Amino acid sequence: MRPRPCLWLLPALLVLALGCNESTEPTVGLVDGTSEGRIDPRAGDFVLEAVDVPLPEGPPLHVELVGRDLVLDEDGEHLELIVALRNRSDRLLPAPVVVWLHRFEPPGVFVANPDTSLPAMSILPVDGYIYVGEVAPGETSPGKTWRFCAPDQESFSFAVRIEPGLPPARPTIEGVCFVDLDRDGRPDPNEPPLVPGIVHVTDPLGNRHLVELADEFRFVYWIESEGLHEVTWLPAPEVFADLEFTTPNPRHVLISTGPDGVPRGFHEADVGAFPRMPSIQFTERPLAGLHFAPWSLL
Repeated sequence: MRPRPCLWLLPALLVLALGCNESTEPTVGLVDGTSEGRIDPRAGDFVLEAVDVPLPEGPPLHVELVGRDLVLDEDGEHLELIVALRNRSDRLLPAPVVVWLHRFEPPGVFVANPDTSLPAMSILPVDGYIYVGEVAPGETSPGKTWRFCAPDQESFSFAVRIEPGLPPARPTIEGVCFVDLDRDGRPDPNEPPLVPGIVHVTDPLGNRHLVELADEFRFVYWIESEGLHEVTWLPAPEVFADLEFTTPNPRHVLISTGPDGVPRGFHEADVGAFPRMPSIQFTERPLAGLHFAPWSLL
């Protein structure tokens, strides 16, 4: 690799000074986390736009790709630069962060030193660089060397997608909804799920949250604050169920905080019930009229 003279690097330094100024608002990318990048090795400058990085909750994070030290290889085909991630939002960018590069124009350009690659979904390659450390608000990550193979070292463009790591685990209220065959109030491996139902969680402020069941069996509610929560299981509206509950329903769960101030979860908010046996009744009704009366087949 050989660096260009200082005059060759001057345009790149000017671009970095203007594009990375803390008082300059970043150019926001697409909502889905994709943005366009451009490198012009002949002119000596490179511009990597800011990207909106979606998270499971809350607004997207504004992340800048900050480039420096663009160098051309003497073979006339390769070039490299150092790229860091700058977190321009007020929330943590969780690690590991993967920056995916794809849709190169012209198509002959490709990543020469990827950290990871996606399985071939199409004829177009998708390669990425992994940044292992989390990036605090306003901070910049250590740089990584991006190396490309570009025929004749001509200008090229590409699409960028940033995938953050999972946010730190949040405390939860969890439980399973089961048919309590032995009526001991505890779920056993051989006990099936209850009839289709839903769970309502009322938080300490009185707000009611609907929680769907996974496979009609387990529910998970993400805790937002400490205090008393009420957990209630109800059968789905279209389901007729005559049940005898063997666990509290509704159940009151008091969420406390640990020494670090973070609410502690509760993972045993189980709902157990046993179907009541219908009494045997005799009737003079014709057979065709029985479907209008409640009945069960066990």
